[in-house]
Amino acid sequence: MKSATSLKKNQILVSGILEDKSLNNTPVHSRAKAIAKVEEVFKFSQPLNYQEKHYKNLSNNLYLQVFNKQIPINFTKKIDGEIKYSYSTVYPKIFDISLPFNIKKRYNQTPVLTSISLSPKQAKEKLIKKINKQETKLKNNNIKILSKQIIKDKLFNNNYLIIIKYITEQDIAKSQEIIFNSN
Repeated sequence: MKSATSLKKNQILVSGILEDKSLNNTPVHSRAKAIAKVEEVFKFSQPLNYQEKHYKNLSNNLYLQVFNKQIPINFTKKIDGEIKYSYSTVYPKIFDISLPFNIKKRYNQTPVLTSISLSPKQAKEKLIKKINKQETKLKNNNIKILSKQIIKDKLFNNNYLIIIKYITEQDIAKSQEIIFNSN
């Protein structure tokens, strides 16, 4: 295992050449792990005032689905504007015997914007949840957090801001084809 103080992006660390009985060289994929300490800075920001989008159910449509054909059971007015559709399906049975049709329900939803105002304390709590999610994501990608240093933790331009410098240990190996010149 070789140790290095710094590496350049796309620098080749491990390569493979297979030599056969006739002394011919053939490039092969090499497999290696290149575990390195990586310094990364993450910026987390949460506005104190923002709008959040959620969806409100306007109406539902019911359909009888038989052999991939949908037959409307009820009718609703045409809805203008942005609409989000979600579906649920019921598979009817009689005495544990599935019937040859199902009933599909379509939910017609429209977006509603809600204004949210947070105190600095609430914004920081929300950011801490984002930071915890990010750290869990790193750990799930086999990235070990060696150190964590908070560089900034303050209110700035109506946003709560936390900047963290991480030193992580991770596999930086990247598989890449080596092209030989035939001359």
